[in-house]
Amino acid sequence: MMDSQTEILMKTLTDQGEKIEELHQLLRRMDLHAGAQRKGNKTAIHVPAHIKQAVRDAYRHSTTENNLVWTCKTAAGSILKYSSGENKELSEAICVYVKGQYPTTEEGVIKTGIETYFNTIKQRRQMEEDGKKASHNRKMVLYGRKNRKLQNRVKALQAKKLPSSEEDKLMKAMKIDFMSSEDSDSEDETRLITRPLTWLSKDFKSYMDKLDSKYQRQLNAQGKKLRSKRVVGRPSERPCPKKSPDLAWYTQIPDTVDQSHLLRGILPKQWNVSPPDAIIAITGISHQFNIKNKRNLKKDLIEAVKSTGSWIVTCGTECGVVKFIEDAVNEHVTLTEYNIPIVGLLSEGVLDEIEPLKRFIHGKEKKYGKSIIIPVSSTKESLDPNHTQFIFLGDPDMKHLRGTASSECRNAFQRFLSNIKDADFKTKIFNDKPKITEHDTYSKNGQCETNEILPVVLVLIEGGIDALETVLSVLENNNHVVVIDGSGGAANFLSTCYQLVTRFT
Repeated sequence: MMDSQTEILMKTLTDQGEKIEELHQLLRRMDLHAGAQRKGNKTAIHVPAHIKQAVRDAYRHSTTENNLVWTCKTAAGSILKYSSGENKELSEAICVYVKGQYPTTEEGVIKTGIETYFNTIKQRRQMEEDGKKASHNRKMVLYGRKNRKLQNRVKALQAKKLPSSEEDKLMKAMKIDFMSSEDSDSEDETRLITRPLTWLSKDFKSYMDKLDSKYQRQLNAQGKKLRSKRVVGRPSERPCPKKSPDLAWYTQIPDTVDQSHLLRGILPKQWNVSPPDAIIAITGISHQFNIKNKRNLKKDLIEAVKSTGSWIVTCGTECGVVKFIEDAVNEHVTLTEYNIPIVGLLSEGVLDEIEPLKRFIHGKEKKYGKSIIIPVSSTKESLDPNHTQFIFLGDPDMKHLRGTASSECRNAFQRFLSNIKDADFKTKIFNDKPKITEHDTYSKNGQCETNEILPVVLVLIEGGIDALETVLSVLENNNHVVVIDGSGGAANFLSTCYQLVTRFT
C-alpha cells in the first residue's frame, strides 16, 4: 500500500516539476519579448554624475547653437529611440561633445547617459501632452519641502555626536519616516500640511521634536519664514496595533535569520502583537484594478485573516497593494474590534537610495517671482504609511550589485517568503526516500513536525512579470498560491494557463 502511495506521490511531484519548468520557459520567453534583462545576467552600466552633467550641457549646446532636436515619436505615433535615424545627428553630436571633455571615458558609458537623458526628455514631453506636468511639478516641490525637513534633522543629529550604532538606528528611522509620511500642500500651495502617523511611537516623535527645535534656533529669517508655513493636519486614520516603545516599529535583520523564531517569538514581543498562525502575502496590484466583486473580495480577505490569526505581508513599495488592504480594513474592521498587522518587507538598499544628490534642477514655472528649485533624489520610491510595521532584510551577496529600489524590495519579499519554509520545516531523518505522514504532509528527508509549520499563502491580484516570478518562487517552496481570476494581468494569465492544463489532463 505504501509503495503505491509513494508511486502516486512521485508521479505527482514529477508532473509538478514539469509544470514549474514550463512556467520558467514562459517567463524567459516573456522577458525576451519585453526586452528585459535579468539582474544576474547583465550588470547595469553606471554613469558618473559628471558624465550626466556633460550630457545635459551638450544637449543644451546642440539645441541652441546647432538647432538640433530629438523626436520622441513619429507622426503615426511610433515610439522612437535616441539611436533612431531621426535622432542620430543630435545623439552623435552629444557623444562627440562629451568625449571631447572626458576623452578617457568609455563610449558605452556616454551612450548610456545619452539614452537615459533622452528617456527623461521623452517622459517630460509625454507629461506635457497628457496635461500632467503641472501636477508633477507640484509633487516635486512637495518632495523638496519634505527633503529639507529630513536634511535639517540629519544635521541636528550629526551635531549631537551620538555613538555610531545609536546614530545609525535613528538615521534609518528618520529615513523611513521621510519615505512614508503623509504630507500635502494646502490649496493655495503656501503651507505644507503634515499628518501624524499613528504607528510612530511617542519616544520617536519626542526625539524628532528635539532635533527640530535644535535646528530651528539656527535658522535665518528666510528659514524661519518657511518653518512658519509648516502646519500639522489631522492624524492618519489608519488603525494600528498597540504602541511600541522607542523605534520598535521597524526591524532590521540579516537575510539568513531563523525566521520561525523571528515571526513567532521576537517580533510579536517587540511589536506588542499576537504571533501569527499563518502568513498571507499579497502582491500584484500596481493601480486601481477593476473587478465586479471587489467588495466581496475585500470581505473574504479580512475574514480569512481574522479566522486564521494571520499577518498580512507585502512588498513595502507596492502602494497599490496596501491601498487595497487599507480599504478592506476600513470597510470591514473597526478600530476596537481587531488589529491586523500589515508588515512591509524591504531591502536594506532602499534606505541608501533616498540619499539626495548634491545638485538641483530648476523648474520652468515661477512662483512669487522666483524659480522653483527641485532637489533630485536617486529614487522615486516611497513607503506606504498604512503599513503597521516594516522589516528590512540584509543581503550580503548583493552589496555590489544594486538594482532599483522596487526590484531590490521585490527580491527581499521573495527571499523572506522562501526562508519561512526553509526555517520552519524540522524533520527527523529516516532515510533518503520520501515519506508520507499520517497528516499527508510531505517532507524530502522524513517526517515533518506539523506543529512547527507556519503556513504561507500568496494572494495574486493582477500583477506583471515581477508578480509571476514571485509566484514561481512560492510554488518552488511547496507553498500555496491563490490567483484572483478577473483582476487582470498576471492573475488572468495564470488562471487561463491553469484552465487549459486542467482541461486536457
